[in-house]
Amino acid sequence: MEGRIGRELWGLNKMRKNADTKYLIEILFLLKNSIDGEFNIL
Repeated sequence: MEGRIGRELWGLNKMRKNADTKYLIEILFLLKNSIDGEFNIL
């Protein structure tokens, strides 16, 4: 029982880390695009 719960928590933590990484990458792309856009306007 404890082992199964531990594995599920580990899986959730891993999924959350992947989601955080994906979110950060998307934010970086948005920032880069907005910066590029501002330079294009100038």
